[in-house]
Amino acid sequence: MKAINSLLFFLLLSVSLFSQNKTLDYIDKYKSLAIEEMKLYDIPASIKLAQAILESASGTSKLSKNANNHFGIKCHSSWGGEKIFMDDDEKNECFRKYDSDIDSYRDHSIFLSNRGRYSELFDNSDYKKWARGLKRAGYATNKEYDKLLIKLIKKYDLDDFDSKEKSFSFAYIYGLPFLAGYSANLFSSNYIYSLDLKTAFLFSQSSIKFKKN
Repeated sequence: MKAINSLLFFLLLSVSLFSQNKTLDYIDKYKSLAIEEMKLYDIPASIKLAQAILESASGTSKLSKNANNHFGIKCHSSWGGEKIFMDDDEKNECFRKYDSDIDSYRDHSIFLSNRGRYSELFDNSDYKKWARGLKRAGYATNKEYDKLLIKLIKKYDLDDFDSKEKSFSFAYIYGLPFLAGYSANLFSSNYIYSLDLKTAFLFSQSSIKFKKN
């Protein structure tokens, strides 16, 4: 019995670790896209990523694989693009189909921006208010939708991507054995990105660094 229990424990642990790694890979792949959409449409990157993770099962759902639909958006009467039919709350429901995942992320921004029931959400950047507002406006039928989003954001520190405050610095440096060097740094409230380039007669050296404050 102990051997069976140990085997089950390790199997469950393996499944849990695989699921977490899958989600981390998804975040790494789409975080830049979520940040760019945030700059254009004022939807917190944390909310966009959390919704995508939840709705697409970190990019592994049939809808995301077969239709590039990462947000579970259904056709509605205004949709004139390609469609795919799948069972959801009801049998054979119509979902939007996209040419790329980038199109899915953009359409999600437009979808929220153009519907009056979500308009009050754009008055703030608090991810908790966004999560509760999405549930209240009926984005999903799950009664725990807001809690699930907040849990994902906290678990993976997705709110680290919500800051729009950035500053840039550039410096010229020199000294042996290099003839010249250049350094550029991009600062945000949570991260520092650094690029260094040094050159000499016979060789050069470059480095790119990233660290969390």
